[in-house]
Amino acid sequence: MRRLFTVAMRNQPLDRIGSDVRDLADKIISRQSRSSESFDFTAEVARPVALLGVCELLGIEEPPVDDFAALADAMTRGMDAGLLPEVLAPALAARTELNRLIAHWFDGCDDRGLLSEVLAGAQDAGLSREAVWNSARVLFLAGFSTAVGAAANAALALATHPDTWDQVRRSDVLSSGVDEFMRFDGPVQGTTRACVRETKVGDVTIKRGDLVMGLLGSANRDPEQFHDPDAIVLTRQPNRHLALGWGIHGCSGAILARIMIRALLESVTENRGRLCLAGAPERLPRATLRYPDRLPLSFHRRETPL
Repeated sequence: MRRLFTVAMRNQPLDRIGSDVRDLADKIISRQSRSSESFDFTAEVARPVALLGVCELLGIEEPPVDDFAALADAMTRGMDAGLLPEVLAPALAARTELNRLIAHWFDGCDDRGLLSEVLAGAQDAGLSREAVWNSARVLFLAGFSTAVGAAANAALALATHPDTWDQVRRSDVLSSGVDEFMRFDGPVQGTTRACVRETKVGDVTIKRGDLVMGLLGSANRDPEQFHDPDAIVLTRQPNRHLALGWGIHGCSGAILARIMIRALLESVTENRGRLCLAGAPERLPRATLRYPDRLPLSFHRRETPL
């Protein structure tokens, strides 16, 4: 399944998708930068841009952004049901609604996009429609939610670190800077895996079947791995962060994620005033995903050109 999705991902026009993401970001941000009013970056920029990118990747019809954002939020909050039992019922209801959307996509799938290619190759690979269904749901939901989170976290970092803003504006550092923003404040704080064979880590024996939670956000600030881990170092090399997983657990959509976040950051920082906080960011209680659900920002005009 992973191989099928990975090959299909590489066959998609990722540069064109990145260009479309940039065009939409430019349109939204240009409108906001001309206004003296503040705006919610998460709702007005990150969500529509992320939704466009993921839908173009899959080759599906784009649902209304506010409606889908509500579904995605309910499902991602459901991952924390062990801590907050009250979020489970809304998550199950949202999953039912998302399944209806996926059924519509499967029935109306044409010959474009990743989903079409995966469905075409699934039978030859011995994969069931249900397995493709589940993976498509995960890819769509995770691709949207993590892209929103990564974009919002990066925008927050830019707005609260003037030196970083100036560095991005004055030099071409985004090729490495995108990964540094994700390391510094990645959207996924932790993930759980099942141990497949008895393993010893230090003095601890992990038995087959035991659940292990990797705290990715903590690992990305490990002082033994990263010099000055609490600082944003846009030229950091090497940068073996875990924001997109690693190895066999690496994110299949990592290439597109980097393209999308870079397009957004270029749009935010190019030919506009400085991005500043216009109020306190607001966060819902979540343990798995970390990003501001509401991020009030504004652009302050430069008095002199750079």
